[in-house]
Amino acid sequence: MAPTNCDVLLEPIPGDSPAGDATHFAMTLAPALRELRREESADSFDDATRPAVLKKADWPGVVRLCEESLTKTAKDLRTGCHLAEAWTRVEGLAGLARGFELLAELAESCWDRVTPLEGDDVAETRGTPLANLLDDPDRGVCFPNLLRTLPLLGEGDVALSYTEWTKLRSARSDDDADFIDKVRENTATDRFRTQHANASNALACLDRLRAALEERIGEAAPALLTLRSAIVDLVGLLGAELDRIGVAPVVANEIAGAAMSEGVAEPGDPARDRLYALLDSTANQLRAMEPHSPVPYLIKRAVRLGRLPFPRLMEQVIREPSALSEMNREFGIAEPDGTAVLA
Repeated sequence: MAPTNCDVLLEPIPGDSPAGDATHFAMTLAPALRELRREESADSFDDATRPAVLKKADWPGVVRLCEESLTKTAKDLRTGCHLAEAWTRVEGLAGLARGFELLAELAESCWDRVTPLEGDDVAETRGTPLANLLDDPDRGVCFPNLLRTLPLLGEGDVALSYTEWTKLRSARSDDDADFIDKVRENTATDRFRTQHANASNALACLDRLRAALEERIGEAAPALLTLRSAIVDLVGLLGAELDRIGVAPVVANEIAGAAMSEGVAEPGDPARDRLYALLDSTANQLRAMEPHSPVPYLIKRAVRLGRLPFPRLMEQVIREPSALSEMNREFGIAEPDGTAVLA
């Protein structure tokens, strides 16, 4: 399954309401997601009623359904949470980073056209569902538990989660030490570095989401500290392993060198896309290092604008409708509703 560009999922819902159908998540999507996420346990059946094949969660199906909903039906924050979970299940830490980038973008750039509707108490209508889905280890998406049990180090059958790794490391038996060494041997150095970079990016995007929620909701915004603690644990473990083998984390200039060596990029060129991805990753790293600096936010905004076609770019930077219409007439650009503009 090819990763979907987050920008596509941020586009307004077609039609009269950019936020879409406010009832769609509760009435239609949530029941469908429950069935797709449902897994059967052998212990739930006796011998006579146990199915020959137990149902497994369909995470690619969750991805498809959430992406379709966000692009066609409703720009719902709860759908974004479920998509972040499914991306994490399918892609690991890379999906986690993308998921929280999407949620951060929804809070930063789309707050006036997302559902649930704000109502009289935005902390209750939007903050509480986000906290229940993301921060509760026992309900909703259970993200903190998911992250600590996600395969993190090793490959295939010899792969350990954060919980398994720390449990084996604390046991201190010779067998456990030998097994940890085996996992380390089966984990390529680049894998350590990539996992650390993805976890660090996820942490930076989560902090962006937390900052945006605080700005939008105020003191009652969900702090998401349980979730943040889980990601910090992953970053710490992976960083400690990099230190142990004497390898530096992924740094931006190494990726930049690889991209620039291919020459000047044209629009649509893969090298151009990599350079935008580099800027985006650099902004995430700066955000983690300097959480109070405005520079990472400006870089992220520049990347978002750079990826837009010219008419959409102008809609973002020119807020005065009359000035935008005048510019559209000058360039012969159709109005957002499709109406042709005569010079």
